[in-house]
Amino acid sequence: MANDKLAALRAAKAELDQKRQAEADDREVALLELELKLEADIGPRGHDWEIVEDDGHGEGPIAVQLGASVLQKRFEAELSSGKLKTSEDFESYVLPCIVFPEKDKVQAIFDKRPFLITRCANALAILYGVARGDAAGK
Repeated sequence: MANDKLAALRAAKAELDQKRQAEADDREVALLELELKLEADIGPRGHDWEIVEDDGHGEGPIAVQLGASVLQKRFEAELSSGKLKTSEDFESYVLPCIVFPEKDKVQAIFDKRPFLITRCANALAILYGVARGDAAGK
């Protein structure tokens, strides 16, 4: 009896693992297609734009592009003066630089996973020239 139950559970788990792997493969295909498209349309990744991944939460990647320098200057001034208080402050820095997906979808993603705003802001800071360790708060 226990062996039958164990075999059934293992089969169900194997099926779940196959489904998860297929979903991961689909996410990787979409990510690679996005990377190739942005590389062709915008320029080199890590220089002109960057992808922030959602680490498999199902929201999909967010791509940010280097924006106008005034965004970084304003953000730095607000950061150093202690005026940055809310996620809306970070959104005003990040949203103008979003190139994928559409802004309304990004807003829904930020509403569900607010720390992705910070990760996008860190990616932008690196594009603007901040050292990687500094952007991560190290």
